[in-house]
Amino acid sequence: MINSKLIQQSLSAKILLAVFVVFTAIMVISTVLAHLTEKDRALSMIQQQSVEKAASAFDSLNMLMIGGSMDERETLRNKLKAGDNVLDVRFLRGDAVKGQYGNGFADEQAVDAIDRQALAGKAVIDLSSINGDRAITVATPFKATEHTRGVDCLSCHDVAPGSVNGAIRMSISLEPAYQEIESALWKNILMNLLLFVVGLLFLKWRLKRLVSSPLQAASIAADYIASGDMSHPVDSDRKDEVGALFASMKRMQNELFARLTAEKEAALRIRASLNQVRTPVLIADKDYTIFYANVAANDMFRTHQNDFCNLVNGFEASQVMGANIDIFHKDPAHQRRILDGLRGPLITDDLVFCDDFIVR
Repeated sequence: MINSKLIQQSLSAKILLAVFVVFTAIMVISTVLAHLTEKDRALSMIQQQSVEKAASAFDSLNMLMIGGSMDERETLRNKLKAGDNVLDVRFLRGDAVKGQYGNGFADEQAVDAIDRQALAGKAVIDLSSINGDRAITVATPFKATEHTRGVDCLSCHDVAPGSVNGAIRMSISLEPAYQEIESALWKNILMNLLLFVVGLLFLKWRLKRLVSSPLQAASIAADYIASGDMSHPVDSDRKDEVGALFASMKRMQNELFARLTAEKEAALRIRASLNQVRTPVLIADKDYTIFYANVAANDMFRTHQNDFCNLVNGFEASQVMGANIDIFHKDPAHQRRILDGLRGPLITDDLVFCDDFIVR
């Protein structure tokens, strides 16, 4: 018998597993891509803010210079350093300005490759770790022109046009932005998992209603049909593949019922006919076990009970049904060889009394 419960569980498990694998792959890929995209967006925004802050600091330095208060630039630097997530701010002095105004403060000298690149006129953006914090460092050079952010630098600096007067270097921590992004990432993962679990439960319910339960009912109906019980209902009002399956099973049930009924009626007619003939008839199955004896045969066994007892020890006429025909021969193997090779009627009078037996 088919274990329909096992089929139901395995089918549901296979479908749910496939959904789980596909959804998990989609969720992982989409989450990673969204996370990377968000980090890039945050980095780009902070980078732009850093450049704007550097430009604003340059404007402030110009105002100090025009007002003759350049000695107060350290106060401006400290104010900028006090800004949100700002790790360091440095004003770098170029060689042209050093030649005219001196070297300046110690922190205005180039100390690494970033400083040197910026004073060479190259804008630098560097991602690194500063005191354990993930940070972005932006070094923006400022060249002396007649219109540098609306100011004529050449009127104050006796330098060649295009010379790098200096650069502003600013380092900003990425930790707050990244922590916010990672927090949003975990919230997104938890929300997706919650929705996934709800979706799986809903899908499991729908699978049970639309697939598993109908297949279980079909399996039970098939078991009834296999056992010969054609009375079990096989009905479905579904219009899909499951409905087509039940419709096919219903047709099979009806056809089998009609065939079995016809065969039963034919067997009854044959039985009735054999019971009317005067010749004793025995019918055995493929294993030579007797499953039918007509009235004439039963009468013969009862009439010649004693004669049979002389040939078959312990013979009982009432026990012929269900017995093997080996009981009628002293050498069953010889009899089986004859019957195994039998292709037509065989008439014999081996018994001591005059009755003939037709073995079929």
